[in-house]
Amino acid sequence: MIDCSVLSVELGDWDLRSAVLRGIQRRLGNYLIYAVESGLRSILKAQNNGLNVTRALILTDMNGFSVRQHACPACLAILIRWSIILESYYPKFTEEIIILNGKVYR
Repeated sequence: MIDCSVLSVELGDWDLRSAVLRGIQRRLGNYLIYAVESGLRSILKAQNNGLNVTRALILTDMNGFSVRQHACPACLAILIRWSIILESYYPKFTEEIIILNGKVYR
């Protein structure tokens, strides 16, 4: 059996559109990479403690998610870029992504 590190993300609370309008999308992108690196560090720490942890289970809370707020073209570009980086530089990092409260609020 392979154990997973569990990472929790409250995506519904994020304000991607505001970051885009303020011109800090690059900073946000760097933060997303930092979050992955943080998860990777927790996996490496578990491995150093003798656990068979190789991947992360990501729990994403979408409570408060708004298509209008989060799905502007520039916001989607940030998320797509992050996904590409995740798969390119951290292949098979994610065991599973579970989305909680997946309702769309308007």
